[in-house]
Amino acid sequence: MIKTSHSKTSSYEYCPRQYYFQYVQKVRVPMSHPLAFGIAYHNAVEVFLNQWVATGKAERDDAKAYFEFSYLVELGMYRDKVWLSKAHTMLDNLFNSLLAFDDFQPLKIEQFRKDMLPGGDIQFVGKLDCLALVNGERVLIDWKTAADLDRYPPEKVATDGQLTGYGWLCQGEWDKLAFVVGSKATGQVVWLETTRTQEQLDTWCDETVRKVKEMQKSTFQGVYDNRCKACDYARYGYCQGLGDF
Repeated sequence: MIKTSHSKTSSYEYCPRQYYFQYVQKVRVPMSHPLAFGIAYHNAVEVFLNQWVATGKAERDDAKAYFEFSYLVELGMYRDKVWLSKAHTMLDNLFNSLLAFDDFQPLKIEQFRKDMLPGGDIQFVGKLDCLALVNGERVLIDWKTAADLDRYPPEKVATDGQLTGYGWLCQGEWDKLAFVVGSKATGQVVWLETTRTQEQLDTWCDETVRKVKEMQKSTFQGVYDNRCKACDYARYGYCQGLGDF
């Protein structure tokens, strides 16, 4: 049986050689700042929601403190303190948006799901950030942080493979899908809601099976010089960025 995830397939699409180092060779390099920031942000939101479920109220200061702890653990050091201020602003804006709903009830928080894709021996695995009842509708939510909100135009939200994959894993449990995106530039948090048709879910299944079969046959070679500028494996010398191995 082959296990795959959105992270794996998107890594391969971005650069087959990046996929090779990360998932085949399992080379570990120091965590980048954006990834450490995103993990810490997710952890803080999880603390906030779990307190909400357990006690009926949520302490945002506890969540912010947990962001700082997670940020330090994941990154290994603090970057400029401005990032803590940005995170606090984003978290405040997110929590305010949750509390502003007439009815917001977290149903499932940070839950792993897996299921076999049709027509083969490929298992898709995903970690759902949150399933919540929002003003009477079941919304499957993925929390995101981004340098700029322009990274999430309507067409991306309407077709994104991560939301589609999680929607497929949770068929029958949701009415809407949503990216809830926090901007590092402004601290603004926006809700980008969408849905998927059964045809989209079926197409996603077929495409994912095709990609995984392609990954299994791949020699992981190619030239991706524009992308190498932001790649940790090139930065730390594991990959020269051009040509073959």
